[in-house]
Amino acid sequence: MGDASVEVKDSRPVIYVTGFGPFPSHAVNASQLAVDGLANFNLEEELGVKLVTETMKVEYNYVQKTIPQRWANLKPKLTVHVGVSGQAETLTLEQLAHNAGYNRQDNCGCMPGSGLCIPDGDQVIHSGIRMDLISRNINKNTGLNLPCVKSTDADSYVTSFTTCP
Repeated sequence: MGDASVEVKDSRPVIYVTGFGPFPSHAVNASQLAVDGLANFNLEEELGVKLVTETMKVEYNYVQKTIPQRWANLKPKLTVHVGVSGQAETLTLEQLAHNAGYNRQDNCGCMPGSGLCIPDGDQVIHSGIRMDLISRNINKNTGLNLPCVKSTDADSYVTSFTTCP
């Protein structure tokens, strides 16, 4: 798997997957463990892609600076930001993210100005991926016994914020 800090010179399509480091209510962030665990699978060969993974700091400024750089350098065909929620009881696929409502402090005690990702941006950012179809397929075809649902109410914290820059 590739290092996200360097430009990918590989001709295969790039899949960029991020997890997040710890934050106060999660001393060990399960999203980081899940993303790190991707190395245990042969996804690059099986899918014919270049898999680039990265653990993001739980900091709005870091995300706002880093994500656009990664998108520009990597030019990923697919980006997946894996987050963790103390409230979720299922695997939750977010269909959209909101531009407003970011009023929780990050690991540095910071929040975005006016609680917005992009001051003049769209109120909602929609994924073009049909999360309902993917969740239905996961529920039908997996032996994990882990229910999967589509959500249209992403939490307004750093994971959701990564979709905005």
